[in-house]
Amino acid sequence: MYTQNEILWKSRTSGHKTVTMLLTCLAVLVLSLVGGVISSSKDNDVLKIVLMIIAVLAIIACLVTVCLAKLTDLKWNVSNLIFFLTEDGFYFTGVVNQDSYFYAEWSEIVGYSVTTGKNGKATVTVNFNGIADAGSYGKIKHLKMVGILGVEELCKIFETHGINQIEYSKNIK
Repeated sequence: MYTQNEILWKSRTSGHKTVTMLLTCLAVLVLSLVGGVISSSKDNDVLKIVLMIIAVLAIIACLVTVCLAKLTDLKWNVSNLIFFLTEDGFYFTGVVNQDSYFYAEWSEIVGYSVTTGKNGKATVTVNFNGIADAGSYGKIKHLKMVGILGVEELCKIFETHGINQIEYSKNIK
Protein backbone atom coordinates (compact mmCIF):
# COMPACT_ATOMS: atom_id res chain seq x y z
CA MET A 1 0.00 0.00 0.00
CA TYR A 2 1.24 3.50 -0.81
CA THR A 3 1.59 6.20 1.77
CA GLN A 4 -0.30 9.48 1.43
CA ASN A 5 2.84 11.30 0.23
CA GLU A 6 3.37 8.80 -2.59
CA ILE A 7 -0.11 8.72 -4.10
CA LEU A 8 -1.13 12.36 -4.36
CA TRP A 9 -0.10 14.90 -6.97
CA LYS A 10 -1.79 18.22 -7.65
CA SER A 11 -1.50 20.28 -10.79
CA ARG A 12 0.47 23.40 -9.99
CA THR A 13 -0.05 25.34 -13.16
CA SER A 14 -1.34 28.88 -13.13
CA GLY A 15 -4.34 27.75 -15.12
CA HIS A 16 -4.92 31.24 -16.46
CA LYS A 17 -4.43 30.70 -20.20
CA THR A 18 -8.07 30.05 -21.03
CA VAL A 19 -9.34 32.72 -18.65
CA THR A 20 -6.90 35.28 -20.06
CA MET A 21 -7.96 34.51 -23.63
CA LEU A 22 -11.65 34.73 -22.73
CA LEU A 23 -11.24 37.98 -20.80
CA THR A 24 -9.34 39.50 -23.72
CA CYS A 25 -12.13 38.53 -26.12
CA LEU A 26 -14.77 39.88 -23.75
CA ALA A 27 -12.88 43.14 -23.28
CA VAL A 28 -12.71 43.63 -27.05
CA LEU A 29 -16.42 42.81 -27.27
CA VAL A 30 -17.37 45.34 -24.58
CA LEU A 31 -15.17 48.06 -26.08
CA SER A 32 -16.60 47.49 -29.55
CA LEU A 33 -20.19 47.56 -28.27
CA VAL A 34 -19.58 50.74 -26.27
CA GLY A 35 -17.90 52.27 -29.30
CA GLY A 36 -20.85 51.20 -31.46
CA VAL A 37 -23.32 52.88 -29.12
CA ILE A 38 -21.25 56.09 -29.02
CA SER A 39 -20.79 56.12 -32.80
CA SER A 40 -24.51 55.56 -33.42
CA SER A 41 -25.35 58.67 -31.40
CA LYS A 42 -23.03 60.69 -33.66
CA ASP A 43 -24.45 59.25 -36.91
CA ASN A 44 -21.11 57.80 -37.96
CA ASP A 45 -22.31 54.75 -39.91
CA VAL A 46 -18.91 53.57 -41.15
CA LEU A 47 -17.43 53.48 -37.64
CA LYS A 48 -20.58 51.80 -36.32
CA ILE A 49 -20.33 49.03 -38.95
CA VAL A 50 -16.62 48.48 -38.29
CA LEU A 51 -17.21 48.25 -34.53
CA MET A 52 -20.10 45.82 -35.00
CA ILE A 53 -17.89 43.62 -37.20
CA ILE A 54 -15.27 43.68 -34.44
CA ALA A 55 -17.97 42.71 -31.92
CA VAL A 56 -19.03 39.74 -34.06
CA LEU A 57 -15.40 38.67 -34.42
CA ALA A 58 -14.95 38.93 -30.63
CA ILE A 59 -17.99 36.68 -30.10
CA ILE A 60 -16.59 34.16 -32.56
CA ALA A 61 -13.18 34.33 -30.83
CA CYS A 62 -14.87 33.60 -27.47
CA LEU A 63 -16.63 30.55 -28.93
CA VAL A 64 -13.41 29.30 -30.54
CA THR A 65 -11.56 29.73 -27.24
CA VAL A 66 -14.19 27.72 -25.36
CA CYS A 67 -14.04 24.96 -28.01
CA LEU A 68 -10.23 24.89 -27.96
CA ALA A 69 -10.24 24.69 -24.17
CA LYS A 70 -12.50 21.64 -24.31
CA LEU A 71 -11.05 19.83 -27.33
CA THR A 72 -7.28 20.36 -27.02
CA ASP A 73 -4.62 19.81 -24.38
CA LEU A 74 -5.43 23.27 -23.06
CA LYS A 75 -8.06 21.51 -20.90
CA TRP A 76 -5.26 20.04 -18.77
CA ASN A 77 -3.72 23.44 -18.06
CA VAL A 78 -5.78 24.08 -14.94
CA SER A 79 -4.69 24.32 -11.34
CA ASN A 80 -7.53 22.37 -9.79
CA LEU A 81 -6.77 18.74 -10.70
CA ILE A 82 -5.67 16.10 -8.21
CA PHE A 83 -4.03 12.85 -9.34
CA PHE A 84 -3.90 9.65 -7.27
CA LEU A 85 -1.96 6.44 -7.79
CA THR A 86 -3.29 3.46 -5.86
CA GLU A 87 -2.71 -0.29 -5.81
CA ASP A 88 -5.56 -0.65 -8.33
CA GLY A 89 -4.66 2.09 -10.80
CA PHE A 90 -4.71 5.75 -11.67
CA TYR A 91 -7.33 8.31 -10.62
CA PHE A 92 -7.80 12.00 -11.22
CA THR A 93 -10.43 14.38 -9.94
CA GLY A 94 -11.02 18.07 -9.44
CA VAL A 95 -10.44 19.98 -6.23
CA VAL A 96 -14.03 21.24 -6.15
CA ASN A 97 -16.09 18.20 -7.23
CA GLN A 98 -14.30 15.15 -5.87
CA ASP A 99 -17.39 12.96 -6.29
CA SER A 100 -16.67 12.96 -10.02
CA TYR A 101 -13.45 11.22 -10.97
CA PHE A 102 -11.67 9.30 -13.74
CA TYR A 103 -10.15 5.88 -13.12
CA ALA A 104 -7.87 3.68 -15.23
CA GLU A 105 -6.47 0.32 -14.20
CA TRP A 106 -2.72 -0.20 -14.52
CA SER A 107 -3.30 -2.53 -17.48
CA GLU A 108 -5.01 0.31 -19.38
CA ILE A 109 -1.90 2.53 -19.26
CA VAL A 110 0.59 1.87 -22.09
CA GLY A 111 3.24 4.42 -21.18
CA TYR A 112 4.07 7.88 -20.01
CA SER A 113 6.41 10.71 -20.91
CA VAL A 114 7.92 13.47 -18.83
CA THR A 115 8.75 17.03 -19.85
CA THR A 116 10.63 18.94 -17.17
CA GLY A 117 9.81 22.60 -16.81
CA LYS A 118 10.73 25.49 -14.57
CA ASN A 119 11.23 25.27 -10.80
CA GLY A 120 11.30 21.47 -10.78
CA LYS A 121 7.77 21.24 -12.12
CA ALA A 122 7.08 18.67 -14.81
CA THR A 123 4.35 17.74 -17.24
CA VAL A 124 3.65 14.02 -17.35
CA THR A 125 1.58 12.66 -20.23
CA VAL A 126 -0.11 9.36 -19.38
CA ASN A 127 -1.11 7.32 -22.46
CA PHE A 128 -3.93 4.78 -22.47
CA ASN A 129 -4.38 1.68 -24.65
CA GLY A 130 -7.77 2.89 -25.87
CA ILE A 131 -10.15 5.78 -25.73
CA ALA A 132 -11.52 6.38 -22.25
CA ASP A 133 -14.48 8.46 -21.13
CA ALA A 134 -13.27 11.11 -18.69
CA GLY A 135 -16.60 12.81 -18.05
CA SER A 136 -16.41 16.56 -18.54
CA TYR A 137 -12.93 16.13 -20.06
CA GLY A 138 -14.47 14.10 -22.88
CA LYS A 139 -13.13 11.02 -24.60
CA ILE A 140 -9.39 10.85 -24.01
CA LYS A 141 -6.53 8.68 -25.21
CA HIS A 142 -4.06 10.48 -22.94
CA LEU A 143 -4.07 12.98 -20.12
CA LYS A 144 -1.53 15.50 -18.93
CA MET A 145 -0.48 16.10 -15.38
CA VAL A 146 0.66 19.72 -15.78
CA GLY A 147 3.02 21.44 -13.38
CA ILE A 148 3.45 18.62 -10.89
CA LEU A 149 6.22 18.18 -8.33
CA GLY A 150 7.75 14.91 -7.17
CA VAL A 151 7.90 13.35 -10.62
CA GLU A 152 10.69 10.95 -9.55
CA GLU A 153 8.34 9.13 -7.15
CA LEU A 154 5.65 9.06 -9.83
CA CYS A 155 8.06 7.43 -12.31
CA LYS A 156 9.10 4.83 -9.73
CA ILE A 157 5.49 3.84 -9.10
CA PHE A 158 4.76 3.59 -12.83
CA GLU A 159 7.83 1.40 -13.32
CA THR A 160 6.85 -0.94 -10.45
CA HIS A 161 3.63 -1.61 -12.37
CA GLY A 162 5.48 -2.31 -15.62
CA ILE A 163 4.63 1.01 -17.27
CA ASN A 164 7.61 2.36 -19.19
CA GLN A 165 8.56 5.90 -20.01
CA ILE A 166 8.36 6.65 -23.73
CA GLU A 167 9.99 9.41 -25.71
CA TYR A 168 7.93 12.58 -26.04
CA SER A 169 7.88 12.33 -29.85
CA LYS A 170 6.23 8.92 -29.59
CA ASN A 171 3.34 10.15 -27.44
CA ILE A 172 -0.05 8.93 -28.51
CA LYS A 173 -1.99 12.00 -29.62
